[in-house]
Amino acid sequence: MPQYPPALPQSEELEILLYHLPPMAPELTEAVLNSVIEAYAGWLLPGHLKKELRNRKMMDEFDGTNVSQLCRRYRINRATFYRIREKELARKKMAKNKRLLK
Repeated sequence: MPQYPPALPQSEELEILLYHLPPMAPELTEAVLNSVIEAYAGWLLPGHLKKELRNRKMMDEFDGTNVSQLCRRYRINRATFYRIREKELARKKMAKNKRLLK
């Protein structure tokens, strides 16, 4: 079974899909799962996963100066934004540490 990409949110549904995928390069596996997420996010994914994907997308768009615009676009307040930012920074740090330990 291919390795679960650390950049993707943990989901039982995605793990099941991953189990059924043929062996392929890790980058390709991640790209396939990302495509599935983007195409079917509204139908297949539970609410917590949708929020996690939204949060990651929002952090990708964050440039250090656009907090107000992102808060308006994603309909959240600034406190929620900064809470999400802290969680995403911690997640990225953990992923980096895991890669370094391998």
